[in-house]
Formats: sequence, structure tokens, C-alpha cells
Amino acid sequence: MVKNLGASERHTLEKIKQIDKILRQRTGIKLTDTMAQRIKSGLEKISHNESEEEYLIRVLSSEFNSAQAKELIDLITVNETYFFRNESHFKIMEEEVIPRLVEEKIDSPQKMINVWSAGCSTGEEPYSLAMLLKDKLPFGYKFKIYATDINMSVLKKAQAGVYGKNSIRNSLIEEYTQYFNRLDQDKIEIKKEIKNHVIFMYLNLKENIFLFGLDLIFFRNVFIYFDEDMKKEIISKIKKALKPGGYLFLGTGEGSSILKDEELEFKYINGGSYWRKRQKK
Repeated sequence: MVKNLGASERHTLEKIKQIDKILRQRTGIKLTDTMAQRIKSGLEKISHNESEEEYLIRVLSSEFNSAQAKELIDLITVNETYFFRNESHFKIMEEEVIPRLVEEKIDSPQKMINVWSAGCSTGEEPYSLAMLLKDKLPFGYKFKIYATDINMSVLKKAQAGVYGKNSIRNSLIEEYTQYFNRLDQDKIEIKKEIKNHVIFMYLNLKENIFLFGLDLIFFRNVFIYFDEDMKKEIISKIKKALKPGGYLFLGTGEGSSILKDEELEFKYINGGSYWRKRQKK
């Protein structure tokens, strides 16, 4: 795990290794060196009046509860994101995926498109998708985006829908100014008409995924938290949630685990890639 620790830190390191074991059992998340360092440096902030060892022992005890788990999850999950991140995916959506979904659902009475944004963090990804779909879908078509994360703090921020300079650094967002209010030069608030299309929910990927019949899944920059066994478990869940013919987008370099999957067909277009679940014969 963490290298070059002094003798006085070995006890804490052993406790962090125990946290690694518990996190894998309960969330599937593997504790990397970087995460372990982040926990160690953050313990002083969250352990309150306890010593590091006392706090770790409490977290590892049978009283491990959601509040304590939340503190650890806040420490180890990275929430770096911004609107229209990896722009090529949104270009593929506009030019390839949305037209196909429109055609596929033209005879459907509901014309409903169901989307899952996994590991949605503070909400920039699902709101980007909502703005794109709202703007490009023909009249009469509906959509709902289920945005999930294991970090409760970021979900609260996402529901508020207020964003600063770092989140709006991609100039593509300026094409969708009708969907947000500008609070000042470097801050925006997402309008209610976009918020109404997004449902934010807590989801631990180690547990059962309650979503199914999905037309589109954005599962980007999530696999980085898991080992190969957990990745295989998640891929199986994704395939069950995705309807035949449905679309899957992963983060850059995250597709190696499913390149040879017989149920998912790899597509490369417009400088980006996606997968499509094969139709049943």
C-alpha cells in the first residue's frame, strides 16, 4: 500500500488495510496508494476529538454505519468533472445515437428514452445529457435520466444545480444558455426545466442495481475504483440493465474489460467510441 512510512505509522497503515478489506466487501472499491494517503491526511479533519487509531477502530467496528461510511467515501472518491467532459461522446450522441433512438421509438406511444448516468458526482454529466436531449429531441419525445453516486455529499450539490468556473470551462456549454441562469460571470444555476428530467439517487454498485430497460448508459470514469473481479461483476449488471440495442459510453481507456464481450459491440466514430448491446436473434 503506502510506501516509505515510518515505524510510528505502521499501526495506522494496518488499520487502513483493514478499511481496504471492508470497502471491497461493502462497496467493491479497492483502496489504492493515493486513496490511502488521502485517508491518512484527511483523518485529522474527520476524526474530531479521537486519535487516528481510535477513529479507525470505531469505523472498523460493528457500529460501522452510513454516516461513518460517508466520511470515508468522501475522502477516497475523486469528484473532478465538468460540463460536456469528453466532448466527442456528446458529438456521437448528437450525430449518431439520438437520431437512431428517435427512429427506433417513432411508433412507441410513450416515446420515452431512459438514461443512466453512473458515478454522476456533482451532476455536470447528467445535466449535460439533459440539455443535449432537450435541445435535440423532436417534439413529443420524452426522457428521464437516473443519476447515481455512492457519495451523498456530491449528490446534494448536484440537486442544488449551482456551478462555478471549473465546471463550466468547456465552451460547448455556451450553446445551451437557454437552460441555465447566469448568477455572475463565473457561476450558473441549472433551470428547473432541466432539473425535472434528472433523478439523483444513492447507489452502491456492490448491491443490486434496480435500473433496467435502459436505452443509454454513461458509465464513465467509474471503473478506476474497482479491481478486475468487481469490474466483471459490474459489467454483468450493466448488460442486464441495458435493453437490446442500447448504448453504453465508458471513460477513456476503460473498455479493455469488455472488448471481447459477445453481448456488446464496439463502435468507433468521430474520434470517440461507444458500445451497443447486440439485438437478440
